[in-house]
Amino acid sequence: MDPLTLEAHLATVDENAEGITMAPLDLILTYPAAAAADGTNVILLSYDGIAKQSVISLVSATGSVPQSKGYSIGAGDAVEEPLINHFLKTGQQFPFQVGRIPGGLYYFNGFYNYTFSLVFTDLAQDDPNGVVQGQQDDGGFSAVLPISASLFAASTFNFGDNNIIPNATLSTSGITSSVDLPGNSLPELESNATVRIIRATINDKNVLVYGSNTKSKQIGLYFYDEASGEFLDSEYIGYSNPFEIASVIQTTEGDLAVSGTTYVAGRLPRFCLIKIPKSSLKGI
Repeated sequence: MDPLTLEAHLATVDENAEGITMAPLDLILTYPAAAAADGTNVILLSYDGIAKQSVISLVSATGSVPQSKGYSIGAGDAVEEPLINHFLKTGQQFPFQVGRIPGGLYYFNGFYNYTFSLVFTDLAQDDPNGVVQGQQDDGGFSAVLPISASLFAASTFNFGDNNIIPNATLSTSGITSSVDLPGNSLPELESNATVRIIRATINDKNVLVYGSNTKSKQIGLYFYDEASGEFLDSEYIGYSNPFEIASVIQTTEGDLAVSGTTYVAGRLPRFCLIKIPKSSLKGI
């Protein structure tokens, strides 16, 4: 985001991470909140402060925007205030997310109709195809990952509490609520915790890996069987300095790589990258 115009820019980085070029998109999109790959395109979630809309767009590798659709967050300054405070980093940091069900609908996790909600759309209709409502700005999904057309790995937050739902069946049509979903409460996670979810193959088993931040200032990794949702094991990163998660992936060699922030002497933020070798995951 350009700090003066607030417009979304497309950044291109060379393979050595030495040369970076940035260019504005063909269509003005302000307050970029989340992005995800979709083939050769990028799905972008942004916010239009003039129309007061959450905007989901398709962006090509050249910066063109072939499709874009906005959905109202609701009228009035009160509904916009927590969203703007997120960008200013003066308030709660919301888990904005955007993506696509494989071969199906697009979705975004953001504000719609006065509530932080999971919204499904085909980018064609003026109204969403489906909405899973949260609890105004106090509850909703902290992360979602589509497994099939209606099955998701998910996690929710609600007034500070956190729930992990490895097998969540969500309706992509009509209006439902995330508050009604059963889940596994994890009191050890910090309030309204940041959550990352990936699919991985460990010991020839399809596994869901949840990564989050604990109250003891460690990064917690929680492993669930993808088919049954059964809890398998957990792993913790960090011991002397505080650690916070940014992302987690499985490498081509089968190891797990976790990126994040650590605080030297408890106060000096530094980037960190931790690799967990697959040999240490044999117990899962």
